[in-house]
Amino acid sequence: MRFLSKGLSIFVVLALFAIPATAQDMQPEPVDVDLSDEEMEAVAHAYVDLQQLEAQYREEFADLQDPEEAQQVQQQFQQEVEDTVTERGITLELYDQAIQATQTDAELRDELLALIEEVQEERGIEMDMQGGGGQ
Repeated sequence: MRFLSKGLSIFVVLALFAIPATAQDMQPEPVDVDLSDEEMEAVAHAYVDLQQLEAQYREEFADLQDPEEAQQVQQQFQQEVEDTVTERGITLELYDQAIQATQTDAELRDELLALIEEVQEERGIEMDMQGGGGQ
């Protein structure tokens, strides 16, 4: 079952760092985004928050058998994603643009990865950068 909304493909967003930087076949269109230091920090914190949220819901989704219940859980997840990002002081659009930009901007990707690792360290979280996570 796929749990992706039309406007927000969070699982794709969380898998950002799993995409090989050398993939030549399907180069994404460059996204130009100019982020302040505060916005970069917010994106890094939101990314870590969303990794944890996705891990929590992945377990919940795995146990669901009823399609109606699955749809309710999906809607709840999508609302929590939106709340999580906006609580960091950025919009979903800015978060999505920042993540998309890292696919074509190696400097931005490296900077964001470093910030994400700092956030994980601060929180005492060990996570792989493949979109999964745990404590």
